Amino acid sequence: MAKTKNTEVKPGDPVRVRWSLYVMDAVVTSVSGDNVHVTFSVEGSDEPVNGLYRKSELLAA
Repeated sequence: MAKTKNTEVKPGDPVRVRWSLYVMDAVVTSVSGDNVHVTFSVEGSDEPVNGLYRKSELLAA
């Protein structure tokens, strides 16, 4: 599993995250220390999904 470099992420940045068995394109909504809040769309869902990940869990976009 390829990790991103230890670069700073900021709100609005595109990232990729693991969600269940899938890798999803996501957008950073906020950053607090090592915690990154993201939002992404899931096919068949009416609302976007929000997630909380550590910076080390983000995949290269």
